[in-house]
Amino acid sequence: MKKALIISLFVFILLIITVFPSITSSQLEREYDPMLDTNDDGAIRVDDVLNIALHFGTSGTPINITALLLELLNLIEDMNTTISELQDRVAELEARVEALEQQFPNTQTLFSSDDAQTIRQYYAEGVWTNTSDYNYGNLTWLVVRTTTTDDREGRFFLKFSLSSIQNPDDIASVKLFLCHSGYYPSGWGGVGNVEARAVSDDSWTEANITWNNQPSYEDLLETVYIMPGSIQWYSWNVTSFILNELAGDQVASICLKAENEDEGFTYRWALFRSKEYNGLDPYLLIEYK
Repeated sequence: MKKALIISLFVFILLIITVFPSITSSQLEREYDPMLDTNDDGAIRVDDVLNIALHFGTSGTPINITALLLELLNLIEDMNTTISELQDRVAELEARVEALEQQFPNTQTLFSSDDAQTIRQYYAEGVWTNTSDYNYGNLTWLVVRTTTTDDREGRFFLKFSLSSIQNPDDIASVKLFLCHSGYYPSGWGGVGNVEARAVSDDSWTEANITWNNQPSYEDLLETVYIMPGSIQWYSWNVTSFILNELAGDQVASICLKAENEDEGFTYRWALFRSKEYNGLDPYLLIEYK
């Protein structure tokens, strides 16, 4: 068994050295480190990394060749699992696009590339916590909140790449679709009207946006009344805004917020699903003439 593992390791090393070129310091975006250059050829190559790994492993502790092979095989297995999950996700989105375009012929569907919640404070176990510097880009939900108490508002942002749209002149309409999945308080009607607002600053990402660094929202695109109830899809007409963005950088950012964000209700919210909740992603439906 050990002999087979060792042979597999050397085959793996040979493939890496043969397939991959040298990795220079500029590619790694770090200064050249002579301590890592085990053969003193002026470049950090894959074989240098493997030489170090053979002697010291990846944790700084000397290990034997069989243990190294097992570590490499585990890493490859994890990578293959991640690739498989991504492939499944792509297949799922492609199936949704096909189903939507069959349901709505002569249309094109675009899913959000980024979506993220921004809230000033978070309520849990009877305590409000300041979260204005927190990032919520990995949540499966997006919420709009209204409150008469300072610093408890909530809104969210969506970003779409429009580069796949080929014939802007043939567009008849563009609608933003969101899946509403919850509200508070029960029996009181949630937040009521929800606005879609234009955002010209596309530099934000779902991994770094917070309440404190969020881009400014601008022109009102459409206001839609959200009925309290179970899962239901709602749409906002964003045609003019998308056409303008197509003529510009071909990236569209939209802010969703309560119409009466700072007044009217003590504390209410409406919950929508984000792209992290597989199968209920926000999307743009483009209808052609």
